[in-house]
Amino acid sequence: TRERSEGKIIKLCVAPEYQKRGVGGDLLDTALGCLGALRSQQGVPSACERVMLQVDPKREVAVKLYASRGFSQLRLVADYYCK
Repeated sequence: TRERSEGKIIKLCVAPEYQKRGVGGDLLDTALGCLGALRSQQGVPSACERVMLQVDPKREVAVKLYASRGFSQLRLVADYYCK
């Protein structure tokens, strides 16, 4: 049996002066590509089966970016982002 492969994006940030220029999308695409490339280098023909990330639902632009790349909400952790 093949072991399940999972990637995780810990943090993706774009400096304010570079926002709304597609930089976030480019960073996300590069991160997703690297996750696939890392698996391929280990002799596994397919990319990660699953990539996880967390985002504050109030960050609507980020939520839309992730949704545009096929991400969907699995669960909402109450008060996770409260200060």
